[in-house]
Amino acid sequence: MRSNIRLAIVAMEDPIKFARKMPPSEPTDAFELKVLGDRLENNQEEHAPLPLSSGVASWKSPSHANEDRYVEYRGSRFSLFAVIDGHGGDMASEYVKSNIVQVINEEPELNEATLWHATEELERRFTEIATEAKDFSGACFVALVIIEDRSHTRYVVNCGDCRISALERGGSKPSKREYKALSTDHKASCPMEKERIEKAGGVVVMDRVAGVLAPSRSIGDLDVKMPGMEGWVVADPEINKDKLCQDSIYVLATDGVWDVMSNRDVLCLAENTWLDNQVAHDGRVGCASACEAIAQEAVARGSRDDITCIVVRTGEWH
Repeated sequence: MRSNIRLAIVAMEDPIKFARKMPPSEPTDAFELKVLGDRLENNQEEHAPLPLSSGVASWKSPSHANEDRYVEYRGSRFSLFAVIDGHGGDMASEYVKSNIVQVINEEPELNEATLWHATEELERRFTEIATEAKDFSGACFVALVIIEDRSHTRYVVNCGDCRISALERGGSKPSKREYKALSTDHKASCPMEKERIEKAGGVVVMDRVAGVLAPSRSIGDLDVKMPGMEGWVVADPEINKDKLCQDSIYVLATDGVWDVMSNRDVLCLAENTWLDNQVAHDGRVGCASACEAIAQEAVARGSRDDITCIVVRTGEWH
């Protein structure tokens, strides 16, 4: 994310050897949510959660400790899946991981306005802690929030250059496949973001805010949010609302994936890996296998960043 921690890409005979995987997580079902360290305990109340499966992979960069984090949470009120891309240290990404469910759960209702407010609260609370600690780390995140009721509403909350893409084939044309991004990358290289930054009096140098930071929205990054730099890098989230498709694959990943792979490439690989798996009836194992395949392919294509990927699958796929 920051120019001083980017590693130049060099030719290597076997680039996969240079990627160190984080310990693989064991997939869990909807009622057993305490296996993963990054999964939060669920209180099963009132009704069973919507049927879905998920898996995760998180691989570290060859140049530094893994600053990425992730959350997989199933609750009676909402479920949440998020990938968090830390930079300049892991204090910000760890804070988002540990607090995103709590700040959302504090909201009396769940809608676009309250999810925006929850993101503002993450920024406000972390800013207080980071100011005291003199910490300048930052974090981008994208989250899939699923309302656990009959409405099957899903929200995408995006702040930064992580991304969520979806392969949806439900509705009136179940055989039709739609490969699409559900979020917009917030980068200084994006024309709309560059215009926003310049209107705030900021500068973009070599596709980086102030020549330093590639993402244009984040939690933290106090060194580019100092007095006189207001509005350059912001924590304003992009929030999208839609109905959860019952036959779909959602892929959330940090930019270590999206910098080298297209939406369609990622989604096709996720589907094919899962369907080729001998235990494809077990969506949990299929999702985990898909994540590993995506991470491995990203490294093979030259990614040298931390790579974190969550695959969420809904419905019955055959």
